[in-house]
Amino acid sequence: MKEKQGAIITIIGGILWGFSGTCGQYLMNVCMIPSLYLTFIRLLVAGLILTGFTLFKNPKDIFKLLSHKIDRRIFLFFAIFGMSFNQVSYLTAISYSDAGTATVLQYLGPILIVLYMCIHERRAPRLIEIICLTLALFGTFILVTGGDIHALKISGLGLFWGLIAALALVFYNIIPGSILGKYDIKVITGLAMTVGGILLFFIVPKDVSIPWSPIVFIAFLGLIILGTVFAYTLYLKGVEMIGPIKASLIVCVEPVAAVLFSKLLLDTAITGVSFIGMIFILGAVILLSLQKDG
Repeated sequence: MKEKQGAIITIIGGILWGFSGTCGQYLMNVCMIPSLYLTFIRLLVAGLILTGFTLFKNPKDIFKLLSHKIDRRIFLFFAIFGMSFNQVSYLTAISYSDAGTATVLQYLGPILIVLYMCIHERRAPRLIEIICLTLALFGTFILVTGGDIHALKISGLGLFWGLIAALALVFYNIIPGSILGKYDIKVITGLAMTVGGILLFFIVPKDVSIPWSPIVFIAFLGLIILGTVFAYTLYLKGVEMIGPIKASLIVCVEPVAAVLFSKLLLDTAITGVSFIGMIFILGAVILLSLQKDG
């Protein structure tokens, strides 16, 4: 029963993440809200909510983290180059492409992590890693060209920021390694979002006009509350119940949800060839996760 509940919770978290990407696509491409400004709002509001919750439930971890010199330095590095960089690059990738494409390109991150680990451990890639890398590269080629080497199916900037989002995902996963076991993950996540939002305040444009309407309000709700606060909380609960390996497999529902929401709600064009490319990339990620489990 616990396994089933954990799987359902993780699936819901992944679906909400996918929905948040589509909400971000609407706010940037239809409402013309700059990606940097949207990231600022998302991080600050969600960060304050999560930090407020942890202050109420587990305040000792917050003060312990901020008072430890080395851990505080790692945390700040994570807040800037992990959390903020990841969110800015991901939403910017969506603004130049669409939620489904940007999410799938971001999922190249685990492949890059494998390459990093090979370099870090000074070893050659294993056979399964070479297979996954080949699948991911082929899937990316299909996704961005449609199989035609002379044409791009997404903009150059969309591809660039999608790959940057994948790189940022590597930083997001690697930087906080030494502090993850010492503090509640919700403490690190909430504080990192808050710090990122505060830092972005000093560089975002201040003359942004938001065309408020019920649909815009729902989109913000989907991006910040459902797709950030609830999605992170549900996913972390799923990790707690079924473990990180199974959770990382199940959460691959996110890019599928992003593609479907983008198509259903915004009528984003998704060709059959592009979908095949997405399947190759997600297949590579799933194979990697299975290999870790074995």
